[in-house]
Amino acid sequence: MNTPPAERETIFFYNFPDHPLPTRVLDVTANPPKLVITANLSQKDERYIALSHCWGPSQPLRTLKMNIGLHQDGIDLSSMPQTFKDAVAVTRYLGMRYIWIDSLCIVQDDVLDWEYEAARMADVYGFAYLVLGASSASDGTKGFLGRRHYSGGSVTVPCSASPRKFSKIHYRPVLNHRKALFYANFDGPLSERGWAFQERALAKRFVSFGEFELQWACRSLEDCECDEFDLRKSQRSPESSKSGWTTTSSQDCGEKN
Repeated sequence: MNTPPAERETIFFYNFPDHPLPTRVLDVTANPPKLVITANLSQKDERYIALSHCWGPSQPLRTLKMNIGLHQDGIDLSSMPQTFKDAVAVTRYLGMRYIWIDSLCIVQDDVLDWEYEAARMADVYGFAYLVLGASSASDGTKGFLGRRHYSGGSVTVPCSASPRKFSKIHYRPVLNHRKALFYANFDGPLSERGWAFQERALAKRFVSFGEFELQWACRSLEDCECDEFDLRKSQRSPESSKSGWTTTSSQDCGEKN
């Protein structure tokens, strides 16, 4: 990323005010990870990550009235769909303790709990330290840390540092980014879901694990691996937000999950 060091520090390490944790989070420092009721914690304003993902036709692992106690004891990683495994891996890699995943942190067959938590979604995604977008995964079984799906190639060029006097350089095509990450499509099925649009628009920091590359956005800029997506905060506008929502909602076409 070619962002100047001072701006990188602003983007990734700016200390937003701490806010209370959601009602439940997954503690990934435990082995296996376990569901935590945050009201029972002494420290209730720690940072957490939130996952934005597609459920798809296959129902992901869910917390229900019958298993919430078991989930508080621990959730075996082998029982989690690949998208959840990847999200836990990223959370651990970043040194974070908690992650919020909707199907695990909301009791799915408790109407009152679901309604209460649904009304707090803006806070969950808005207060998260980082939102992970499983953009390339059409459902929970796909995961988002696999191989990239882009075509590329390699060329052989003279190289005095190589014993063979030649070296192979691999390349990839520059992607065609259409509009801002926050307000329009990024690559992958998640971009076609209306609620996912809201989740990334609310996020302080959003990282999209797409089919072709990583894209990231915060309150300062938006950028990507191929460096053709550099959009400064000043370039955003209410018009781009409205246009992005119109595009996304038309693609969603009323699909669920």
